[in-house]
Amino acid sequence: MAITQRAQRRLILLVLVFSFLAAFVLLASTARNFIRARNASDARVEGMALFEQGKYKESLPKLSMAVASDKKDAELVATLAEARSKVVSPGGKYLTTAIDMFLVALSLDPQNETYLEKLLELQVRASRLAQIIDTANKLLEINPANPMPVKILLEISEFRGRIGSLDEDGNTVEEDSALFWQEKLIGLYPLDIWHRLSYLALLNQIGTPKSIILDVANSWETRTDSTDGRFKIILAQVQASADMPDEAIRLARLGVSEGLDDPKTLLLAIEIMGQLNLQDDVAELKNIAKERALQEPDLARAIIVQAWRNGVTSSVLKYINDYGEVLSQNIDDTIFLLKLGFGLGNTDVIEKYLPVFAEQNSAKDISVIDQTNIDLWNQFFTALQTIDIVDSGQKEILSTIEQIKPVSEQLSDREFIW
Repeated sequence: MAITQRAQRRLILLVLVFSFLAAFVLLASTARNFIRARNASDARVEGMALFEQGKYKESLPKLSMAVASDKKDAELVATLAEARSKVVSPGGKYLTTAIDMFLVALSLDPQNETYLEKLLELQVRASRLAQIIDTANKLLEINPANPMPVKILLEISEFRGRIGSLDEDGNTVEEDSALFWQEKLIGLYPLDIWHRLSYLALLNQIGTPKSIILDVANSWETRTDSTDGRFKIILAQVQASADMPDEAIRLARLGVSEGLDDPKTLLLAIEIMGQLNLQDDVAELKNIAKERALQEPDLARAIIVQAWRNGVTSSVLKYINDYGEVLSQNIDDTIFLLKLGFGLGNTDVIEKYLPVFAEQNSAKDISVIDQTNIDLWNQFFTALQTIDIVDSGQKEILSTIEQIKPVSEQLSDREFIW
């Protein structure tokens, strides 16, 4: 049966309508995808900018939108993970979420050392022991000279009581032991006396004969890469503990005469001189330390830390007063002073240095800080607790104070500063 002319026109019209609708749907879909992509791009730029400004809470929805559009962008996922880790919420769920996000970022970029370090920090905060060990070992595979995982694995070995032992040639037998990891740290920090003293303490802990410990310290004293008397001071400490006071006195004075550039070594020399009852030497070195600390923030900090660890509150407050000026020239040292004030519950210290922190941190969004409200330290504590002010150089500022909940019950822990 032939199609009539009228039917042909209807069929053509129907085809045109369907074609128009298909083109319209395709155009709408393209436009929608374009708008979505543009919005995601804008969200990425805005989210990154907010993150860089320290506005972590505000950055979360922008970064989340960008990640939803591009789940293969490792940098974007890692930034979202870090932002989430800085917006504290009750119950620790924020840590779990941030950890999971960093794992996604690492699935996209498995060899990224920075992502692994941040993941490790969060796992430590969440006390995930098995994951901590796994991540630390992955970091060492990528960079054997990274001290961060070594320090953590050392602490785990000590916690587990895996001190280790030495063979007849003085070599560490067990690789996953405190002695093994302490040796690694000595290799990474060859001039740091505390890592060497810690190694000697471990040897003493496993019952190593004094003669062997003396041999180890003697081998260090003959090193040629030190420009001061630090290794003689270490040997003097060993001699004193081995009931050889005359030799300890000789070495201590010789070490002092060669110079003690390192603040920790200077304080150790004062301690040793005190143990040996050399009061004139102690007085002289204390005067030297006092004068130097007015110019050297590292020494001022070491003096305060020593008094804090000895539990001498009056001395801590005195040293804060003496060295506060030199220790408030940069934001990290100001945070150090604030944490001391919080730990001591001393409102004078808090009132004095909180405005200094606010001024130094003016680039961040801290408009919520009411500097006249001394109860603020309850809220501010958790933010400062996340900052490592003693070691590793990994110093951060968590400035979203409005997110922080009071945790005053933790303030009785005298170790929180370190």
